[in-house]
Amino acid sequence: MEEIEKTRESSTELSLLLHMPIYYSGLVVESTNRCNARCAMCYQSASPKGSETLGLSSLDTKVIKRCIREAATIETIAPRFHLAGGEAFMYLDDCYELFAEARDAGFEQITATTNGFWGRTMEKAREVCTRLSESGVTSLELSWDYWHQPFIKGDAISNCLLACKEVEIETNLRLLTTKDHSMEEALSFLQQEAIESASRITSGPVFATGRAAKELNPEEFYHSRSSLDDNCHRVLNLTINSFGNVFPCCAGFDQTNNYINGNASQESLATIVERMNNDPLIRRVVFSGIRSLVPILEENGHDLGEDYYNICHLCFTIFSNPEYTKTLQESFDNHKRNALNRVLEQLEASVSQQGG
Repeated sequence: MEEIEKTRESSTELSLLLHMPIYYSGLVVESTNRCNARCAMCYQSASPKGSETLGLSSLDTKVIKRCIREAATIETIAPRFHLAGGEAFMYLDDCYELFAEARDAGFEQITATTNGFWGRTMEKAREVCTRLSESGVTSLELSWDYWHQPFIKGDAISNCLLACKEVEIETNLRLLTTKDHSMEEALSFLQQEAIESASRITSGPVFATGRAAKELNPEEFYHSRSSLDDNCHRVLNLTINSFGNVFPCCAGFDQTNNYINGNASQESLATIVERMNNDPLIRRVVFSGIRSLVPILEENGHDLGEDYYNICHLCFTIFSNPEYTKTLQESFDNHKRNALNRVLEQLEASVSQQGG
């Protein structure tokens, strides 16, 4: 009886995974891949000259505004707009416009990530934060860690935190760490009053992707506490990168260019979202987990090994490799073709029986 119940539950879960829409926690737009810093841990490999992996690009503000308006009407995207880079705040006037667009479109949460370089003086920090508040910003994520310190002064981050509190913008002081560089080390560069003014402080491990994979010692990285068998459908953000390409997340997949679901400069966001929702490869990653693709690759002669720190690291590795991506595309295309042939055979048999 217990086995029958487990089978029933498994069948119900499979049905949900086959038919459940892909939901997103919000819309993330990476308006540029330029950054005024060149941090060794950057998963985007951003620099003053753009991405050192994908090249220089910035997304047209008109395109972003259109996408904001379209996203506000798509039921599977939660009403949160997040602006990121590179360093989007290098173009502050554009940022104010985009935040105001999101506010007017009805987004309830309007957030951004910045390295806080603009807080070099308290006067400047107050000026920017006032404009951000007037534009509708509800929360600001300030990136800070050991690797930012050569490019951004700790006082700039402190000024940003204090100024945000004055205008009642929530702040998330986001720290990245490795075994060699701790949260405590990052905080030591900041003013105690500023640290206490942060709405929250979060700490996460540096991912072994982008520039970090090339410039940091592999022994520094923390292995994720979660399993490589986990999936990511609860933590997705519909992401438009600086080239206009659309992805289901902003944790590494967005920094690849081998599996493109659509470009927001060329199509409506609704069209791309629907395409991704019906894409069997995307659905496999989202609901079954990235590790479910490994057997397909191994059966086709690709040995990925086991040395992955988390699911994002494995996902980036797979989709940044053109051979891996081609193998997966061919496998899923063959699967769809075989499924269609089976349906046609069943229809032909049915017609034949009726005719007989």
